[in-house]
Amino acid sequence: MQNIVFSDIFIDEMKKTYNKHKKKNGSIVKHSHYKRFASLLNFVRNSCYWSRHNIDADTGKRINPDDPDGKFLNEIHLFLCKHGCYNNTYPKVLMEYLRVTEFKTLLNISVDSMFVSNVLGKCCSRNPIYNNKPGLKIHALVDSNGVPLSIIITDCNVHDSVPIDELFDNMFIDVDIFLANCHYFLADSAYSALSIMHVLTSYGLEVIVGRNGQHVRNFDNIQEIEPDVLKKYKSRGIVENFNSHLQRIPCLRSNYEKTIMSYKGLVMFYLSNYVCNKLNTIIDFNNSDDKKRQKIESRKLKKKEDQKKRKQTRYELNEAKKIKEEEEKRVKQAEKDERNNKISISIWNNLNKDRIRSNFKNLQAVYKRKERQAKKIKKVGRPANKFNYSNYIKQMKPIISKYVQNNILTKTGSYIFSNKTLYATNAPAFAFIDKAIKDKMKNLDISQAIENISKELFG
Repeated sequence: MQNIVFSDIFIDEMKKTYNKHKKKNGSIVKHSHYKRFASLLNFVRNSCYWSRHNIDADTGKRINPDDPDGKFLNEIHLFLCKHGCYNNTYPKVLMEYLRVTEFKTLLNISVDSMFVSNVLGKCCSRNPIYNNKPGLKIHALVDSNGVPLSIIITDCNVHDSVPIDELFDNMFIDVDIFLANCHYFLADSAYSALSIMHVLTSYGLEVIVGRNGQHVRNFDNIQEIEPDVLKKYKSRGIVENFNSHLQRIPCLRSNYEKTIMSYKGLVMFYLSNYVCNKLNTIIDFNNSDDKKRQKIESRKLKKKEDQKKRKQTRYELNEAKKIKEEEEKRVKQAEKDERNNKISISIWNNLNKDRIRSNFKNLQAVYKRKERQAKKIKKVGRPANKFNYSNYIKQMKPIISKYVQNNILTKTGSYIFSNKTLYATNAPAFAFIDKAIKDKMKNLDISQAIENISKELFG
């Protein structure tokens, strides 16, 4: 079987589009069909802005004068979007792919969505999950080889599961082909609602979807999942691979299109080329002899081994990084604790201890009285000897230190901003050195504060 030439398929569809609508939009005067196709493909692979396409960044002149500039190329693109050229091309390529694979890749289908930021888009909502960026969301239904069977583009705040009916209603293949060959539907926990499962099972699909801890809180009969079901569910990752592949394409990752129609046209154009490349790889493998197939298989195995090695190396580097970060965190925490301890000691050394001893004696008398009353009514009370001065100081010291730092060494004030009460703290220069603490604590009476702290701790 011969390889598929994407340029021939697309140019043929482009000619049909121009011939059908040339009375309204004019015929081609400059730049051949192939030049237009090649420029579009070059833009999708390398650019984000139409205005910067085919322009030298240093000189501001065209790189290839014979090729259309970005503005004219955008007009061509919008014309093809308007008259459905991209949408007509992709189903043709997809049917060729399914025919070569004998529809075997339709056995497992999986679905997921991907956020795409959109700077210039009209009426794009902002998504709080993605740093409040404006954008769109691509919902894709793919086969077991990562080839899209249906694509829907919505506002970024639409939940993943909402367009599931639309995905099935607007597939690029015939419904009879889909129902005859698809058996398993795989998705994450966003699609686990029973209402969605009712819809999916009505198509004759066996549904395997994830569920998180919140979903199964009230379930009584939870057993270990069967190995075959788990193996099938793990293959759901192919849709994640497809999304990550789209993220590598400049104009699809960084979207500057003003309308969803224009952006979807770029997506469909790229996907048509993407499926053609996959199809040609399969055709080359089928056409090759046994010796060549063995080479291809050995190359694939070597690639998998290299991936495993890279994964192991990455894991080891991450573990070493984690250990290093934990050690740095421990050292920083030790330095912080030492600094705080020095300040606490300095405050305590410059504090008048008479009021603290007086408070301790009063509390000790209260505890002794409680103990005597407990003995009279034959109840076990707190022994007086456990409430000693060292335990009292141990608990009082950090709280008094924090009180002095917050209320004596620094000052906190409030202000009104936009009908809200906000606060700001002012710390003078060198506020926490020993001399500054000694000057502040000199002739300072915080007896009332000590009494209040004592009551809160031991009252």
